[in-house]
Amino acid sequence: MKHPKITKRDIIAFFLGLFTMILIEIITDWEGAKRGFKAGWKSVESNK
Repeated sequence: MKHPKITKRDIIAFFLGLFTMILIEIITDWEGAKRGFKAGWKSVESNK
């Protein structure tokens, strides 16, 4: 079986696409993102 040649350009494109999708999700559901962040922050504070 051949090994795929993964280049630096492929890795950069992958992470740029991942970052873009996360950013779009945050923009389209800002209120949900804020609620989730606050819930996670309070969860960490209560576990100390």
